[in-house]
Amino acid sequence: CNLYDAASHMRVPFTKDYVVVEKAGVRIAIIGYIPNYSSTIMTEKIRPYSINSNLEQFRKRVREINLAEKPDVTIVAAHAEPSALAAEMDPSEVHLVTGGHKHAGIFGVSESGVPYIQGDGQAKGYASALITVMPDGTVHIEELNYTDITSDKKVLYDTPENTALLDEKVLSISREAWKAVGDQMNEVLGYITVSINRNTVTGDNGSTVAGNWITGLMLKATHRWGTVAAFYNSGGIRTNLKCSNNSGRREITIGDIYTIAPFGNSLYVYEITGAEFRQQEQ
Repeated sequence: CNLYDAASHMRVPFTKDYVVVEKAGVRIAIIGYIPNYSSTIMTEKIRPYSINSNLEQFRKRVREINLAEKPDVTIVAAHAEPSALAAEMDPSEVHLVTGGHKHAGIFGVSESGVPYIQGDGQAKGYASALITVMPDGTVHIEELNYTDITSDKKVLYDTPENTALLDEKVLSISREAWKAVGDQMNEVLGYITVSINRNTVTGDNGSTVAGNWITGLMLKATHRWGTVAAFYNSGGIRTNLKCSNNSGRREITIGDIYTIAPFGNSLYVYEITGAEFRQQEQ
């Protein structure tokens, strides 16, 4: 509810201040909020917009929504670390804050008395709470919890022994999707003789084996332009490619490439001076 057009100072047309959903006969208002993280977003992405993170104005908007909609439960859904935001909320107006920025499974009750939950990033788990609305309208938030679903990754694979643990509808969707692309994903592109590890640091500058491997491939892909250096965001390296100690060799498939670098990134080639290049080190 606090994302604005930078030029007109009007609310952007592509987000809603809130939605009201009904579950089990209970009306729930879900109000969206973001902190002012414009300094951490690419300039060209945020330039058309402004974020009003003033909490007093946000609390006022929450009161307005509650007055207009009279929901049974009010939840703030924020792209923010939830405990600090929950501490700023009025427990008579907000029953629960859900977060989504810190990439950590956390839950608890803030100093204001407003509870909060947040699931980990990358679908590693989920946060939950039991919401009970009493006959007199009193709302109780209990059983705050975070459930890790990747502690034993073996149970997540589509294998005969795991069939009883997995949802049949989800399995059918997954299998049909893989059937459509499986041949392409299994195409072998080459091989490695050492593990490509994203956590193994190779020097004082923080470079890793996986980072060096990917940037090396970037240089090979752009050699026709005479490139001499390549940069890659380490946060985009999403897994390790392990080389078996038994064979000493591992084939690399198209599927492996999508696994280690799953984003639809493009390669950009720039011509800069030596002085400009030197600034990158600083």
